[in-house]
Amino acid sequence: MEETKITPEQQAFNEAGEFIDKYYQAYSSVLTPYKKNIKEWNKDYNCIPTKRTYGLANTFVPESFIAIETVVADLVSLILGYDPPFIGAEVPEEYMEHKKLMERLMWQLMLDGEFKRKTIRYIRGLSIDGIKPCYAFFNEEKKTVKDKLRGEDGKFTIKEVEKTVKMFPDFESPDIIDTFFDPMTHELKGCLLQWKVDWPKIKGLAKQGRIKEDLLDSIKDAAVSTGADNEKQIKDAKFQEMGFEKTKSVETEYLLRVFFGDIPAWWIKPELKDEESGKDMVTGE
Repeated sequence: MEETKITPEQQAFNEAGEFIDKYYQAYSSVLTPYKKNIKEWNKDYNCIPTKRTYGLANTFVPESFIAIETVVADLVSLILGYDPPFIGAEVPEEYMEHKKLMERLMWQLMLDGEFKRKTIRYIRGLSIDGIKPCYAFFNEEKKTVKDKLRGEDGKFTIKEVEKTVKMFPDFESPDIIDTFFDPMTHELKGCLLQWKVDWPKIKGLAKQGRIKEDLLDSIKDAAVSTGADNEKQIKDAKFQEMGFEKTKSVETEYLLRVFFGDIPAWWIKPELKDEESGKDMVTGE
């Protein structure tokens, strides 16, 4: 019987999964009590009574809601009160017009990526939960377009090529329920973010260059079970208390994990697997 050969890319994928799962197991039990408190804080924000002595009053006088929204409004005004809400690096006077044009262009690209909506949601989640992870990256959108190319003979031909049509700074803020970290430190190192996503989302991330396309087959074989776990139960309960009923999806789910920390260099560049430099621990994501 012929033995299936595992490529360096697949081996790196498998070893990385086992390595990251150790962090998940270590942090999951430690953070469970804190994440249960989040459930109560969201009840207060949504004016759902939790205590007999004070809950009824909070229903008619939504003090928690008013306090949170007051803070959110002030922070949103402070951060997004300017247009654009950032200033580029200093340049010589003769390039000031170019600088202003670049700032406007970058701001428009960020608006196309729903930056304002994401920022407001992030601030609101931070105000309710007390802590809110933020995952920043450059969003790169690629498309297959028809381009006119000149050959060696000087003649032009029309060919389909993949080009970057849009690139701008972006961020995602996963729910704190889906975040695992060392509660004794505020450093990003060792932090683990995870989402349960469907296949179109995975393919979209590959098109953005955030997932290697040659790993798609390995990822497709790693669909997670849709069975309920402790984290999922807490999250579902949180949605139900907010008035949302979640229906069972017929789509296959995939567990997407983002780890911030030191990893072997060959996990990033599989061609270094048999090299001495491939054993070096480097900061990756």
